[in-house]
Formats: sequence, C-alpha cells, structure tokens
Amino acid sequence: MARQKLRSNSAFACLLVTAAVLVTASSVQAQLPSLWLLEHDSLASGNSAIIRLDGSAALQTTGIDMGFVRSLLLGGYLDDARIEKTFERLHEYTYGGAGLGAGINLYSMAGRVLGHDDLGLHVRAAHVVDLHGSMRKSAFDLAFRGNAHLEGQRADAGLFYQQTVFQKYGIGVFSRSSMSEVSLSFVNGQSFERLFAKKAEFTTYEGVDSLKLDYNATYMRSDTSTRGFAVSEGQGFSLDAAFNIGLVTISVQHLGLVRWNGNFETYDYDSSYVWNGIDITDIASLTGDTPEIDQRLDSLQVSPNRGARWMPLPAMAEIRLISMFRKQFYSEGGIRLRYNLVGLPEVFAAAGIKPWKHHLLCVRATAGGYGRLRAGIEYQWMHPGGTFLRLGTENAAGFVSEWARGTGLFLTFAKII
Repeated sequence: MARQKLRSNSAFACLLVTAAVLVTASSVQAQLPSLWLLEHDSLASGNSAIIRLDGSAALQTTGIDMGFVRSLLLGGYLDDARIEKTFERLHEYTYGGAGLGAGINLYSMAGRVLGHDDLGLHVRAAHVVDLHGSMRKSAFDLAFRGNAHLEGQRADAGLFYQQTVFQKYGIGVFSRSSMSEVSLSFVNGQSFERLFAKKAEFTTYEGVDSLKLDYNATYMRSDTSTRGFAVSEGQGFSLDAAFNIGLVTISVQHLGLVRWNGNFETYDYDSSYVWNGIDITDIASLTGDTPEIDQRLDSLQVSPNRGARWMPLPAMAEIRLISMFRKQFYSEGGIRLRYNLVGLPEVFAAAGIKPWKHHLLCVRATAGGYGRLRAGIEYQWMHPGGTFLRLGTENAAGFVSEWARGTGLFLTFAKII
C-alpha cells in the first residue's frame, strides 16, 4: 500500500479519472448553423423536403491534458515528472464533461400545418450520450502519487460523476420564413449512472499498514439486467425549441424527464470502514467501459433501494446573436447554460468572413462550461442547388497539442430531397 507511483493502468486511477473527469462527449449542437439562417432561402423550395444530419463529439476538462488522457486510456507509462506537473496545475476541484451525439431531422416544405402556410412539419430522431463530473485534487493525488507520502494524514477524495444515455424520437413544427422550430419527443432511456461522494476521506495510518475510509455518498444506476444500444430501461419526454427572432436565436434542448423502471437502484453510504493489509488499488476496478465497485466494498453492507424513479434529462439553454457587416464580415456571440451540478455558464464568440458567395470561414473562442478558454475554427458551405455542409471544432488545439485540455468535432450535412 505504500506505492509511491502508479502506472497508467492503475485500476484505482482508471476508476477516478474515468468516472470523474474523462467523460467523452457533448450533445448535438442545439442551434441551426448560422449560414443556414442567413441564406435559408437557398435550401427552401415550394414542394420539397430537407434532410439534415448532425453529429458531434467533444471532451473538455479544466485540468487534465490530452497527452495525459491518451496515456491513461491507450496505455503507456506516466513518469513522475508528468504526474507532478499535472498535479501542481490542478485546482481544488477539477471538472470535466461533454457528450456524443448523432441526429437526423426532416423538414417538410410542402403543404400546410394547423392551417398556416408558413408552418411545416418537422420530424427528428437522435442518440445522445451526456457525461460530466468533478473530483477533488486529493483524488488525483491518491490515484497517481500513491498514499505513502500521506502517512498519518487524511485525504478527501470526493467526486461526482453522472452519465445519461438516451434516444429521442420527436415530431413538431417549424416556420419556413424564420426556421424557428418546436418539437416534442418520446425519450427512450438507455442507461443512467450517478456517483456523488460528498465525503470520501482516506486516512493512511502510521506504518502504512491499514487504510480507513470515512464516507458519505450516494450511488444510483438504472436497470443492469439489460445492456446494449437502444435497450429500454426507462421512458420519458423532451421538449426542444429554437426561436429565431431576426438575428437572435433562443433555444432549449433536452428539457424533459425520464421515468427509469422499477429496477432502478439507489445506494446510500454513510459510515466508516478500515481495511488492513491491502493496496489502495484493490478497492476498485474498471471492467470494460463502466467503473465497478470491487467485492471488498460489499463489506460496507449497503443494500440497494429499488424502485421506479423520475430523473431530469441533461437540459441545455442557449442565446446567440449573429450579425453581418457589408455582407462579408461575420460575427457571433452568446451564452450557453447546462442543467447539472458541475457545468459553469459558457460564453462563446466567433468572427469570420465570407471569402466567396455561400461560403463562411470563421474562428471561434469559448470559455466556461467544463473547461477553460479555448479556440476553434469552423467552415460552412451552402450550394444553391440544395446542399449544405458545416464542419468545425471549438478546441482546435486538441488535435495538435498534447497539452490541450480537450478536443472535439461537430458536423452538419443537409440536402433537399
């Protein structure tokens, strides 16, 4: 148990960092691409439909860099100097989050809806993975620097982690003139997991021969009897809307609830326990993609409470202002808010140019959310014949620098059919 340094495949390290920080993704962008709003008449026609495909993946943290992440997840040895440098850079709390999303939207440009010529029918489907978490600096210390240097001391390894995976199938209406849209979706809950350790104080006794844990934590998870893509462990609803008022867009995404089925489990821990003669890495293990508590935690003698439970979806709201100067220079600014325990308000801005007609190239700056200030690039192209492409990232450094604290990519493709 007196291990001073742990290799990157340490089970305890994987549990802490995978569960609390290395959450891999952000949901599909809520906003329509700016060029679509500025030139949507190029896509609209009297008797047609538009199909739009969206995808995004992102990872962002406030303290763990991409080189550290790659070494941890892909294998390799993290030397003491790298671990020490990362540790010294961390604040008391490290935050991380993002998601993985893919969606398809169909807009009918023909006919009337509710008796209004301006309204069209909108159908959508999406798959969303949302993860976010935080951990105290002491959790990283224990995971990667061991506990021998903490002899006779107490370290609080408190952490929070939440994962929600779901699919949405919705129907709604949109305005042909402004491209504002509202839809109500049926939500299939695939899986849910949350660990909230308000207190997880590890005390290493003198002589480093035993370890005491004082804990106060709650662990929740959805039905574990079925696993796999699109399995149904709960059902719910979601409201999604985007209102384009001139060049101002106000939107909300994933505003809803899921009722997880009767096998939803809740564990409440609040006590203390002493392990004798074991290594700290024996307390937990990582199986596949999901952190699993080792059998030794059975000694905590906590039984789950099972029963159906309503839980909110990871809602997000955003307001954005876009503008054009002399029909060539583009600017954008806004704020994004997420409904969770760790995401800070996120502000973003962009500046760009239309080098040719129907093309837009811009640079982006974003701060807050799950990370610090980062820069990105974006390209949009709209063909008068009815094809649209958008490709970009909010953190370009993640593709070229191992010291970047995140990366990501988003893509939109649309076509008149």
